[in-house]
Amino acid sequence: MKKYAYSFVLLLVLWATPCVIIAQATTWIDELSFGDEQSERNHLLTAMSSEKIKGAMRKPARILLPQEPLTWEGGKVSFVTKVDAQKQNYITVKFWGSDRDKTMLMLFIEGKQVGYRHLGDIDLLWLGNGGVPFKDRFFYVTLPLPITYTKGKAQVNLEIRSSGEIWGNGETFDKYQKNMT
Repeated sequence: MKKYAYSFVLLLVLWATPCVIIAQATTWIDELSFGDEQSERNHLLTAMSSEKIKGAMRKPARILLPQEPLTWEGGKVSFVTKVDAQKQNYITVKFWGSDRDKTMLMLFIEGKQVGYRHLGDIDLLWLGNGGVPFKDRFFYVTLPLPITYTKGKAQVNLEIRSSGEIWGNGETFDKYQKNMT
């Protein structure tokens, strides 16, 4: 059996609670806890239309809010994170499963979108939902960071942008993309 070494970037988006990931030959390179002042300062975090809160289990958290005036684009956070310059890097985001919303979250690396908003080989970070996906527990989403943006680098600029829900059959932008509420 071959052993594969993977590099992971662990990003705890909503709540900074300890987690255990069981995987062979895993190296955690960096960790950011939103809502934690020191962690955000260490990662040069900037936020727009966002608010720090006490999240699940009274842990520090950050939410992305609608913009004023209301538009399809919502809040966003930008930050710097360490990466492995030679290996494939991933980002894992921790969400609270009792949240109910229809907000979409997209990941950007060095200003370029990672994944697709509708039907692609790499998903968006979060599609939103009208229900409660995992009542009273956390869940995780992992995406690959394109190696073309991490190769030869010690750190990269990442951004998470929120937006309203989409309707894939919309014939016009207004029908396709809803406002973030």
